[in-house]
Amino acid sequence: MIKLSLSEPGGAQQDFIGIARDYIVTEKPKLLLAGFAYATTRGVNTLISALDCSAWTNIEKRFLIGVHQGITEPQALRMLCSQPKSSLRAYVPGHKLTQAALFATPLYHPKTMLFREGKGPNRELFIVSSANLTGGAIGPNSRNYECGQVTSLEAHSSIGQEFSGWWAGIWSGSRDVDTKFIDQYSSIRISSFKKNPDLLRLVESPENIQAATSFWIEVGKASGIERHQIEFPTSLVSFFGKPQKKRIDLTLIRKKKIWSGRPLTHKQTTFGVDIWRLGMPTVTMGGEPIQDRVILFKRTSDADRFEFEIADQSSSQFERWLRESSAFGHLGRTGGSHSRQYGYV
Repeated sequence: MIKLSLSEPGGAQQDFIGIARDYIVTEKPKLLLAGFAYATTRGVNTLISALDCSAWTNIEKRFLIGVHQGITEPQALRMLCSQPKSSLRAYVPGHKLTQAALFATPLYHPKTMLFREGKGPNRELFIVSSANLTGGAIGPNSRNYECGQVTSLEAHSSIGQEFSGWWAGIWSGSRDVDTKFIDQYSSIRISSFKKNPDLLRLVESPENIQAATSFWIEVGKASGIERHQIEFPTSLVSFFGKPQKKRIDLTLIRKKKIWSGRPLTHKQTTFGVDIWRLGMPTVTMGGEPIQDRVILFKRTSDADRFEFEIADQSSSQFERWLRESSAFGHLGRTGGSHSRQYGYV
């Protein structure tokens, strides 16, 4: 059996994950070898949500993920480690995890899965695809066109044996991933982003910011006469609730001071881009200057009330926010010529 795995932006057609789910439910394989150049929390969430069943739980899983340019998210690695009967390794050129290794060759660039020891006559399922383990590549909110091939193989087929030999060589030359490795990778990743800020443009845009408990963003030049307004794109304003084009009033809290009626308003630029502006407390209202600083928002038990903190970009406080977001959440950068860094947990 040979099938094409085809998907379009915004929704899967013959998505390889759907094919894989049908196979593991019916054939109940015992082993999975899965290799991807990049893995993000969105992609891993999609995979786990689609394949999570009793048959998936019983499969011995070996994941091999790349770390090129720091695109793979540390939290995605944590999620793969937490899967039942899962072993995780990372391909690190030169075997030593350093900033240089994130840009070194040879590159590890496959997107493939091999299920083995199924119950039927075609005991192996071999998937080769253009899709990485990212939200942009797979799932209902994908943004890529992807194409691949799914092939059923007899046990001990020549294709399966050739793949196993290739896989064994890379697996043996890769690093075991544990908490210590993930922490080290997260720290090196941040240092790399500091030296090369544009790399954050390669990081996947957020999809689950609505579930985040805290969210920070660089203010930049700010807007408004008093430079007290923070601007958000659609993907980030969702932290405060479903984006609306009518004004919404929020209550903001800092150090026991409360400011109610802070406006969150919509605007469309001359280029047709939707943005939202949140009016922070001005100095005359008892607030602090925010221009070129960083603001962190925290949820409260009330949907329209948010605590906030302000930090300088050179502060240890901001460094802590940065590291927490890289290790356990998401780091990114807004678009445009005046892009700003953001993160959430």
